[in-house]
Amino acid sequence: MKILVTGAAGMLGSAIVPALRAAGHTVFPTDIDLRYGDVAYLDVREQKAIGAYVDRIAPECVVHLAAETDVDKCELQPAHAFETNAEGTRNIAEICRQRDILMVHVSTAGVFDGFKKEPYGESDIPNPINVYGESKFAAERIVEQLLTKYFIVRAGWMMGGGIRDKKFVHKILQQIQSGAKQLRVVTD
Repeated sequence: MKILVTGAAGMLGSAIVPALRAAGHTVFPTDIDLRYGDVAYLDVREQKAIGAYVDRIAPECVVHLAAETDVDKCELQPAHAFETNAEGTRNIAEICRQRDILMVHVSTAGVFDGFKKEPYGESDIPNPINVYGESKFAAERIVEQLLTKYFIVRAGWMMGGGIRDKKFVHKILQQIQSGAKQLRVVTD
């Protein structure tokens, strides 16, 4: 299968792209960050550029990983969060709808408030409690409204990714390496 991957230079992309290739797929990794590997530049906020790229490579599937995942940055810059996470997703979904391409949208468990005592299921009602979760839930609704051929995957607590890791484990290691005597850790 020919697969376009957005956000391929990120932590999840650095794991998914090699796995897809190992499974025999032809993968076209894209990102706005060109520091890692064979990634082509593609900004999900630029619909015309997305359309031109998709027309050139003719993928059968788009795995949409591109997102602003820095929760603190989303709180400080909500317009940026929604432009990237919701409107960027709208751009990808529109292209997929117009060209009848399967879309796999990676969202977040952050669409939930975290108050449920049992594990969340796909039929639970989202209730985001921050801008990041709100922007990702808005993206999910866009995908559901525009497409009939899609999957929404709600990932949570991502770890790994080496130098690309900007999540929990990386932040704790940064504190330790900087000589912190006390660690700042979320309590949820």
